[in-house]
Amino acid sequence: MQFLQKCVQCFAVNSRISSIKKSSVYVTKPWGKVDQPDFLNAVLEIETEMMPWQLLRFGRILESAAGRQRGGRWGPRTLDVDILYAVGCEVDDADLKIPHPLMTQRLFVMKPLADLAPDLILRQNGEQKSVRQWCNTLEQDAILEKLYEPDEW
Repeated sequence: MQFLQKCVQCFAVNSRISSIKKSSVYVTKPWGKVDQPDFLNAVLEIETEMMPWQLLRFGRILESAAGRQRGGRWGPRTLDVDILYAVGCEVDDADLKIPHPLMTQRLFVMKPLADLAPDLILRQNGEQKSVRQWCNTLEQDAILEKLYEPDEW
């Protein structure tokens, strides 16, 4: 939990970020590589003047400061900062894809995103649905519990 809190603090003191909204924090089952401890997941909605590549670099600095070791895909990590969506922005590069190509398949992403933007319309794989609707298509047992409300962390 300390890594999530420190991450939010770093976003809050960045002069190029003008507002931050937090979702609840959820305890979730691992996804992809399932033989590892449960995850803590949350989503931040920010307003920033940073370009996507600058935001990605900032996120990777935070991950590194949290002791993240980049290794196998979907393995354990102390912090994972992803850019899920940016208004009016699409990026399709090897290191950065916006919108995030797998987010609508992951309840651990969609549930906290629904806390902030339930009616946001996302298009993935030729389908267009609201975040709330995407949530309803996913296996609900991936979320084990809501750990903290936004104002508690």
